[in-house]
Amino acid sequence: MASRKEIQWDRIYSGHEAIREYWSKQSTDARGTLNSFDGEWNFSDHQLIPDVLMNLIEEMFFFRYNNKISKVPLSEINQALNEIWQGPGSMPHVIDQTFELRKKRHALTDYDDPSLLRDIRIPTIEEFNTF
Repeated sequence: MASRKEIQWDRIYSGHEAIREYWSKQSTDARGTLNSFDGEWNFSDHQLIPDVLMNLIEEMFFFRYNNKISKVPLSEINQALNEIWQGPGSMPHVIDQTFELRKKRHALTDYDDPSLLRDIRIPTIEEFNTF
């Protein structure tokens, strides 16, 4: 019988192939599209980063910044993306990297460990009203 972690990863990984296939079919010569980008990344604001690249960034910096992406300096984000980006048609590679990092992160987490929920205080409805 498969463990919960294996079952969970199978569900996550099943989307990998479909997403990779989608990006493999995208044009690499249509101006202004993500898959056709031919240059170096130089984002000036976290909110300007496309979601599909943000997924990779979240996996790359998950443990270093406790998944608080806004705390990651833009210079580090730009450098990391430029190291991975290989020019037009790089999105399938980005997708592969994202899922590989996600798989490594999931391997480090024991979802059956009851201590994951320990010390988590759940606010009451009255406390929500004070926010």
